[in-house]
Order: sequence, then C-alpha cells, then structure tokens
Amino acid sequence: MSLKLIENIHKVVYPQLEEMVRKLDERLELKLYAIVLHEDRSPLTTTRIKRVLTGKRGEDTKVILENLKGPEDALTKLGLSGWQWGGTVEQLNEYIRKTVHDRKTSAEVASEKLLVDSVGEGSPVKADSPVTLVHTTTSILYPNRMNLTLKGKKFELIYILAIDYAGLQVCRMFYELPQISFLRMTLDYYFDDYYKEDKNNRIGEELESKYKESVSGFLQRMSRMFLGKIQQYINDGGGEEAQVFSGVERESNQQYYINMLMEKIEGIATRTYEGESPFGCILLMSPKLLNERTGLVKYAIQFEGENGISLDDGRRIRKLLEMTNNEHDLFLIADEHIIYGIGEVDWSLLGTDSVFKLEFKGLSRYDLMLIRMKEEEPTDKRVESDEDKKIFKMTTNLRIVSDKLLGVSFKNPEIGQDRFDLDLFKRITLATFKDTTTLDQKNIDKLGKMIKEATQQQSGTMVVITEPDTARDEVRRLKKQSTPILKTQLNPIFIKHLTAIDGALYCDTDANCHAIGVILDGLSQEHLGDASRGARFNSAYKYLEKLRIDKAPCVIAIISEDGMVNLIPEPITERTVRQIVQQYVDYIKETEKGKTTEDKVKTYEERLQQARGAVEIDDDYFFQLGDAWFEHEDYLKSAEYYQGGIQQNSQLHIAYRRKLIMANYKCFSGLAREERIPVLENMLDTSNSIIDDNGTVLTDEDYNLRGIVQYSLGVYCEDPKQKDGYFKRALEDYTQSINQKKSKKQVLYSNRGGLNLKMGRYEDALDDFISAELEKSSDDYLNNIIKLAGKSSGLLIHAITRYSEGKGDDWGDSELGKQLMELGEQWATAHPEVAAAMEELKGDNSPPKDPNSEV
Repeated sequence: MSLKLIENIHKVVYPQLEEMVRKLDERLELKLYAIVLHEDRSPLTTTRIKRVLTGKRGEDTKVILENLKGPEDALTKLGLSGWQWGGTVEQLNEYIRKTVHDRKTSAEVASEKLLVDSVGEGSPVKADSPVTLVHTTTSILYPNRMNLTLKGKKFELIYILAIDYAGLQVCRMFYELPQISFLRMTLDYYFDDYYKEDKNNRIGEELESKYKESVSGFLQRMSRMFLGKIQQYINDGGGEEAQVFSGVERESNQQYYINMLMEKIEGIATRTYEGESPFGCILLMSPKLLNERTGLVKYAIQFEGENGISLDDGRRIRKLLEMTNNEHDLFLIADEHIIYGIGEVDWSLLGTDSVFKLEFKGLSRYDLMLIRMKEEEPTDKRVESDEDKKIFKMTTNLRIVSDKLLGVSFKNPEIGQDRFDLDLFKRITLATFKDTTTLDQKNIDKLGKMIKEATQQQSGTMVVITEPDTARDEVRRLKKQSTPILKTQLNPIFIKHLTAIDGALYCDTDANCHAIGVILDGLSQEHLGDASRGARFNSAYKYLEKLRIDKAPCVIAIISEDGMVNLIPEPITERTVRQIVQQYVDYIKETEKGKTTEDKVKTYEERLQQARGAVEIDDDYFFQLGDAWFEHEDYLKSAEYYQGGIQQNSQLHIAYRRKLIMANYKCFSGLAREERIPVLENMLDTSNSIIDDNGTVLTDEDYNLRGIVQYSLGVYCEDPKQKDGYFKRALEDYTQSINQKKSKKQVLYSNRGGLNLKMGRYEDALDDFISAELEKSSDDYLNNIIKLAGKSSGLLIHAITRYSEGKGDDWGDSELGKQLMELGEQWATAHPEVAAAMEELKGDNSPPKDPNSEV
C-alpha cells in the first residue's frame, strides 16, 4: 500500500517540477529520478518519472514510472557512474559539485557536440541500431529530499533532477554562485517550503501546498523572496563577505519576506510616462560603494538633500528613467531605499565588489543583472630596461561581466536568455557548418552582430546564412524576388535600415551579404510550420527544408516585431521527439491500410533518426510505433519498432517481447525462404528471454509460441540431429502449454498433433487431433483424423477407440463418428481385424478394443 502512495506522490511532484522549470524557461527539459529509502536508509525502489505519449485521441501525454535496478542504475543514466551510492543527499550534492568543477568549463563543447548530432544529416531509422545516451555538461544536476510518514512508516524520498538545455549563464550561476541563482533558490524552497509538514517536519500521504498556492503563485512568491534576498545583500554591504553569499540556505529566511524591494520595483515598472512604457536602468549598490571616498560613482547630476528620492516614489522615478541611457552607461544610482542621482561608474574601482542593474524593458517587465569585474589574461608582456634596472610590464584588461539573475514579466519570473542568445547562435552555427573549413570565430562574431542589430528592426526580418557557393547559386535563382548586391561585409550600424524592406538578408559563412529583401520559397511538408505563427516564420521553415533536401547547410535567424529571435534549425529536445512520434503515429492510424507511401514513411524515419542522434528516445515511443504498425497490419515494420524498443532498455518488457514474437509470426509467411530463418532465430531468442526469466508469470501462449518456433526451425533444418532436437524441444513446449491451459485447448492440441504427424508419431497425432475435435469441432481437425485413420487398420481402430471413449455413447451420431463408421465399413472386407472391431461395435455400444492396447 505504501508503494502505491509513493508512486502517487511521484506523479504529483513530476508535473509540478516540470511546469516550474518550463515557466522559468520554455526550452528547459526535466528528467526526474527518485530513490526511496527505508527508515534504516536501505533502498526500497529506484524510479525514473517521465512523460510519454498516451497514444490516445484527446489525451496527448501521461506521467509514468520506469522502475530501475537500483540507485547505481539511476546514477549511471545521469552520467555519475563513477560514484558509489552513499545514501545521502549531502554526499551526492558534494560529488556533483566536484564533478562539475572537474569537467571542461564549457558546456559549450558539450552543447556543440549535442547540436552537431542534432542538426546532422539523417538517414532512414534503424530501430535496432545502438543507442548513444546523450547527457552532457549542459545538464544541471540537483538532488534533494522529502521526508514522509505513510501508514505509520517513515520513508525518505531522494529526488535527483537533471535539467537540460539551460543556457551557459544559468549553469554557471547555478554552480559557481548558487547563493544568488534564482533556479537554485526556487528548487530549494520547493522541497523545503512548498508542502505542509507535521510537527516532525515530515510530509503525509496527502500532498498539500502549505500556502494553498499554484505553481505560478509559488514562482511569484519566489520572485518576491529573491528580490528580498538581493535587498538583504545590499543592506549587508555587498561583496563576497555579505551574509547572502555565505552558502546555499536550506531553511527559509523570514527577512526576505519582510523586505519590500519587489513592491518598489513594481511601482516603477507598472507606470507609463506620457503614454510610453518604462525603459531605462537603475544601478543598485551598497551604501559602502556609494561613499564619495571610493570614487566609484561619477554623478552627472546629484539630487539635493541626504535622503535623495525614495524608491517608493514610483511615479517620480518613472519620469527620471527617461534620462538614463544604457548604451552610454548613464544610470540612476541607488541603494535599497534611495535614488541619489544620475551618473556613470568607474568600473576599474569596483574590485571584488558587485552591483546590481535593474533594466526596465517595457510595461511591467524588467531584468535584474549582476555586474562584476573579471580580470582577463594579461597581454603585451615585456621586459624593459631603464638605466640600471629592468622593469617587467604587461597590460591587464578588466572585463565587465553582466549576468542576468532574473527576468520578471507581469510578476512572473523567468531565467531565459535575452531576446537574442548569442551563445546558442554560435553553437548552432558551428554545428550546422561543422564541415565548412572557412568558418572561423571572427566571422561568427560578425554574423552575430548583424543579427543583434537586426533585432532593432521594428517590423521584423530574417537573416539567412549558408555556405558561399550556396549563397551565390540561391541568390542567382531568387534574383526575381530579391535585390542582389555585390558581395560585401555590411557595417552593422546600417543593418537596421537595410532590413526596413520586406524580405531577408542573405549572407554566407564568410559574413558576406549577397542580397537584401529576399523573398524565400520552399517546400511544404505536413510536419513543418506552426499555424499560430506568421508568414515569416513558416516560410523560413519551408526554405530550410528545401535546402536540407539539397544537402545544403543553412541557419536562419527569424526576428519578430518585438525583437525576439528564433534560430533554426532548433536543437532537438524530448518535446521535439514527442512531436515527431505523435505525427508519425497519427499518419499511420489515419492512413488506409496498405496506402502509406514510402516517401512519407522515409521522411518520418529520417526525422526520428536525426532526433535519435541528439537525445535518448524513450522505448515507449518505439513500442507505440510498433503498436500503430501492428494495427495497420504491417507486421514487418511493427517487429522492427518492437525490437528497437526492447534493445533500447535493459528491462525485459515482457508484454512487448510477446508482441514482437507475434508480429514476427504474422509476417513470417510473407518472407522469402532465406529471410525466414533469421526471423525464427530472433523469435526463439525472444521466447527464451521470456521463459528463462524467473520473475515472469508465464502463460500457455509463451510455451505455445516457442513450440511453433522450434517446430518451424526443425522444418527448415537440414541436419537430422539438429532437426530432431528442435522437434523434441517443440514437443516439450506444446505439452507444457497444454498442461498450463485450463480449457479451450483445441489449437494447442492441433499444434502438437501437427508436430507428432511430422515426427511420424501417428497414434499420438491422432490422440491430439481427436482431443482438439472434442474441444471444438473443426473441418481441419476432422480431415486430419480421417486422413490419419485411413493410413492403416490399426490407426483406424485406434481412432474409433479414442474418439468413442472421449465422446461417449452418442459418438456415432456426430459427423466424425459417421465418417469413421463409414471408413470402417470400407476397410472391413479386406481387414478382418477391422471387421471384428466393427462387429463388436454393432453388438453393443461400448467402444471396440484397440488392438495396440494392452489386454
């Protein structure tokens, strides 16, 4: 009972965490593993909780549990196979922290590898090909626990989250500065402060939100607390010695609730000035940094009085925002309470301290940034002589590092990147043009600047990037629907004006522009596009599909009116895979049997293979495709996908192994002779894996199907000894199947009868066919009995004896009885023993004696 309750808890926790991370950044993907411990800390169960397709109309997905062998199995899947399970969250967390430090810093390298796989050319899917599990340093790994009391028993639920596709900046903050990582704080508070606990800090079987809040409400509460935490940091004087930097907290800090920074910011962000939405910047820093003696701030204007302008005066501050200029580093200067003036910062004096920048980005939208200085590798190193001494000189550069901590839109938090994610663009570009030798970092940077400038175009636009030869040929082909120009590298400051007309900028990987105002054509495909998006978005996908078919790599930046940038091809995620599988299954189900086209099937399989190189495809998806093809009566395809799903996972999947055997069995007759033996051998291996597993509750059909396979292999085997071995093992399986089935055994008796007939065991064959006929009459059984009985007088008498014994007194009134009597009369003249048996039969109603039986 406790296990069922725990499973229900898993199915509540997973959707909440999934919704939470996606609300923070829609690109994030969640993998969730659960290790349940007894009170003595011994493992009870290890599970992966995941979302899969239902295969049902009107119900797209469901949450299911995949049972694993133990904690080590989960750790292996998470890429932590080097750690021996120690049983505590603290040990695991420390190991993850060390592992992250030991990795290459660059989630870039791993992401690039991930993207190389995800945008490479696909080939028709091989459902049984090896699977490479992609789990890279782009994953954020996070363990935590829940303490439960269920039916008086104590359990500890250890959850391990793997959050994939987080931006580099989010990953860096999560691990390097977890104290001010909004994602880290949100996860900590979810496990420590979301559910109602008893006096012993344990959760009961009814998961109840402590504050009766939804996931959205919880995230809004976290926004307020996070800003309260930042306010506390400013109040503590800033710097790494501040209390907020002292470590990752595990208990909620009530002071964060009391601090009112969010209310002050909202009072500014929700106001317009002369009808215009708020844009501008405020620098928040500690009073220590604002001290005139530091010289950090150089005021352009400073407000009168010691108290300046209170942050509570939202209306007034909204007006003052109009005077700030982010491009020229002119900010409102403030601490947690007061705006002191407008000025700029001498960043060289910041040292190891940090300041926060509030960037207002429209009505009720703002970002909170952490600004620090980072010393870069010294350059221009040299030794100079000055009279009688030597001096070593070098140039030290200080880079201004600006990390986004939190974005808020109408009180809802998000941690995604800016509208244009330059890091993602670089990785996608490197992955797409991985075979282009002329592509270098300098040109990638130039292309990135072009796209960034294009985001200023208020009507939206596109930037197309291909290899130079492709660009030349395509611009020539599209010259009637574009404005070709002499190949040149554009000055970024002109981009906003050059994109003012309809159409795309067409560039190559050398950062040269070939044409402006290009109207793209392309190929329409059922799986392409999004009806909720505009013409620009859909035409880009159609054009990319055309070039993909032509095997010409291409990246397109689609820039919408609000400056948001979509980059295609997009990295493939588990959601992408679900979409592909759902479309493929729908196509199979909606197409009349036998009417699927090779081209469409090939397209779906290429997309599936392409996805398979980027992410792990859940075995359930292979099984769903296998089911769809089985219903479609394409048993060969069905068997391929069942086989792929089984090979994907180390678990037995008994139900699908049985389906694999049945699919192979149904497609067997349509195969050429040379194709049949490998299929039969596969069926035998699959049957053995089912029957040899001690934990499986076996059915009569398990033995029956293996008997059929052994019999068929014996038929095709030319070696007499091997043939006899197959037949004997088949006979054992048929007998086991008959013994196990309680009723309606006619098919099983018939199968064994056919084998006995093949082995020349005619009396045994007669017994089986008669038993089948007695279970349920069939022309096939009757014909086999009459045919065998007609082979000899002894077999005829045996048939009459066995049938009359089984049928009873009225055996002669049945169809088989009449035919046996008629056959007996035909044989009686030439065979006295038959005549005697028939005479005996006519004398009384008792069955005649079988001459082969003992007296």
